[in-house]
Amino acid sequence: MRVAGPVARAEQAIVSAGLGHRAGTQVGSFFDALPAGAGGYVLSGVLHDWDDDDALRILRRCADAASETGKVLVVDHIGDAQSGTPDTEGDLRMLCHVRGRERTLDQLGELAESPGLEVSSLTPAGSRSIIELRPSH
Repeated sequence: MRVAGPVARAEQAIVSAGLGHRAGTQVGSFFDALPAGAGGYVLSGVLHDWDDDDALRILRRCADAASETGKVLVVDHIGDAQSGTPDTEGDLRMLCHVRGRERTLDQLGELAESPGLEVSSLTPAGSRSIIELRPSH
């Protein structure tokens, strides 16, 4: 079965990187139950599109699917991760365009607490950061 759109592009990128044996794609919504048991769930440029209530719903779905052994990788603008200074311009842009918001690392960590996740690492990646969330124990 041939799938169009973002899933097909993601699948092509995975295969092109030689990672087809380690990762897969699936059409769906992050507001619905996610396939359980994967080692990780990637949210790239997703959470800043949503207000806190919807971002929490997305994180809860990821936490449920990740269970006790998986992780959630958030790839997003995180303000100045070192100083905790928010990205005010980006925050205003996200609010105006999609009712979303940019978050600091502390704000993301607070949001992740409710579904039982905690920040375990942050890796700068150009204008974005990769924040690893793991189940809190």
